[in-house]
Order: sequence, then structure tokens, then C-alpha cells
Amino acid sequence: MERMSGMENQRKIVHLCPDDKFIDNAIRMFEDAFPQENIVCVYTKGRPANYVKNGIDYHVGVKDVLLGINNGVMNHARIVVVHSLSSAWYRTLERLAKNVPIIWLGWGADYYDIISPHCGMLLDQTAELEGRIRSGKNKTIKAYIQLLFDSRYRKVKVIERINYFVPVIPNEYDTLKSARKWRAFPAQADWNYSPTGQELADYVKAHGVAEEMGRDILLGNSATSSNNHIETFDIIEGFNFSGRKLVVPLSYGDAQYGREIKHIGEARFGEGFDALIDYMPIDTYMKKIARCGFVVMNHVRQQAVGNIIIMLYMGAKVFLRAENPTYRYFKSIGLTLFSVQDMATDPSHFDTRLTSEEVIKNRIILDRFWSNHALLEKTKILIATAAGPGAIR
Repeated sequence: MERMSGMENQRKIVHLCPDDKFIDNAIRMFEDAFPQENIVCVYTKGRPANYVKNGIDYHVGVKDVLLGINNGVMNHARIVVVHSLSSAWYRTLERLAKNVPIIWLGWGADYYDIISPHCGMLLDQTAELEGRIRSGKNKTIKAYIQLLFDSRYRKVKVIERINYFVPVIPNEYDTLKSARKWRAFPAQADWNYSPTGQELADYVKAHGVAEEMGRDILLGNSATSSNNHIETFDIIEGFNFSGRKLVVPLSYGDAQYGREIKHIGEARFGEGFDALIDYMPIDTYMKKIARCGFVVMNHVRQQAVGNIIIMLYMGAKVFLRAENPTYRYFKSIGLTLFSVQDMATDPSHFDTRLTSEEVIKNRIILDRFWSNHALLEKTKILIATAAGPGAIR
């Protein structure tokens, strides 16, 4: 515990975090709103963190997963903030005093198993490919142990203990609430992770993104089957690709799935297929995607929201599936974007860019919801709401 000394008589906001690239920016926002009032616990299995670079107060190990984080940490909690609900936190939350409010900042993957337990996120050809990949993988003893600790019944009981739930997209709240019968369900709250850790305009400017984007097409965000790559290939294979690249990020996710998609993509598009397999510095990556004036995200579920926000701010023409909650939400707040279904029936969408007026309008709306000022105010309101007049101090 690097920063726990001197906190013996103070109640804090305790954060339960995965070792993930989003955490540093999130904690920075909470620190800006509530300086020196945060305790950061990161599940690193007791080892040095790979992604969280700023001050970690407690490295969570396997013993903590089995028995719960020790009282020397949790007795300081006046509010607990869970960044993605994983089985690593179940025992800690089960042991937590009933008068300590819990805020769950959902990430999508931590609740879509309840919303769509039968894998309704995959289109037909992708589901077939995923089935072939899975059939070739044998479950390890570790995987069976994980299933034991991550039972559906236990997860439901933990959710019923939580006081506030923040989904990635607001309209997902009712979807999860209505997905099953609950003895109790958290109240809805509003908060967002920063897509960049700084103002969107500053981020785009800092990475040298030109005002005029290129004509390449960015497809998906990762080597995960929920991108439904194959079905997107079917749609755009007949389009005019002269002088264009199909840029496909595959450096993150399932390596075997990524290899399959790379093989299929190169066979169908030849030199027009640009698979991003290896990690690249952020400036190099930004220059690569700045050439992509068109973005296709063929997810059925909410995914890659941060990427979509950045590409919209840069001025790209973005296509999401019409049934995707992100598409419906973004349309409801006035953003200009299009559906994959529209693209499938009208290839001329790739001949025209957004107008300068549409780009400016998108930026104004995005700043309203995702500027640092907006996120700071949301952070203050979130904690004030959870603390409430009857909360412990």
C-alpha cells in the first residue's frame, strides 16, 4: 500500500480497478474533483501493473479475490467505485458494510452476458467462424475454476447489492434492468470515461491530424468477433477501392481470430487490406487513422465508443449498425452518422464526406458531453448523489 499511511481516520472513495489503459484518466478526473480523497486498488495479481501508471494504493492479489480485500483498506471506504464488474471484486463487495454505497461504472462486457446470454452479438458467418475457433480450444483447469467463482447467480446477487449503475450508453440501463427479474436493481447514474484524457480538440491537434481526412476506410476496433468483420467484407467487397485501403485494427483481442480475419481479408482485398497487427506508437496510429475518412463499426452491441467519438470529432463519416444502442443514442443527441444497413443499400455513401457544417455540429455536441469540464461536473454530481445526506463520512 504505497499511499495508505496517514489515512487511518479518513473516509475515502475506494476504486476497484482492472489494470487497464482507461484507469489513469478516470482516477485523474476523480482526483481533480476530490483531491486526496481516492484510494486506488488495482487487480494486478500482486505484480507490477502493465497499464496503470499513476499511484496505486493497493495491488490486489489472488488472496484478495478469494477472501476479499483486507479491512485495512476497505474500512476507509465511504463510497466504493467499481470500474467494470468482474469476479475479482465479488468477495470484496459481498463483505462490504451495508451502509457503504457502491457505484458500478459499466464497461459493456461486464453486463452483456446478462443482456444477451446466448451470444446474439454475432452475425451468422462470424458465429460460424467463432464456433470453429472455440471448438479447437480446450478448457483449462484455470478456466473451470474461473467459472466457479464467476457464476451467474453470484453475479446477480452482487448487482442487487449495488446502489448506482452507470452504463456506457444511457439507454442500456433499461435494457439490463428488463433482461431478468431482480430482487433489487441499482439506480441509474450518469458518468463517462474520457476518450482521450484531454480536450478532444487538443488531442486531435497534438497528434497532427490534418483538417482534411483521407479516403481510406477504418473497419472495427479489435480482433474480437463482435466486430462481425466477415459480414462487413461482404458488404464492401464490390465497392470501388481504387486508391483506397481497408484499415483493420487487429492488435488487441483474440490472436487466433485476428489471424483468421487477416487471412480472409488479404485473400479478398489483396494489397487494399491493411491489417494493424503490431502495437504502434500513438502518433503513428493517429496518422494512420487520419487517412480514414470513413469508419465502419459492425457491432450489434455497444463497443468502441471512445474510438467512435474520436473519429467523429476528427470529421470522419461513421457507420454503425442500426440496432446498436450507440447508434440510437448518438442519433438521439443530434450527431450526424449513418447505419451500416444504409451503407449496404447505397454504396454512394463512400463517395461523399460530411459537410463542414456537419463536422462542426458534431464537434459542438461531443464537447457538450465529453469535454473535461462536462466530465468534471458529472464526477462531482455522481459522488454527491452517492454520498447523500444519510451516507457515512
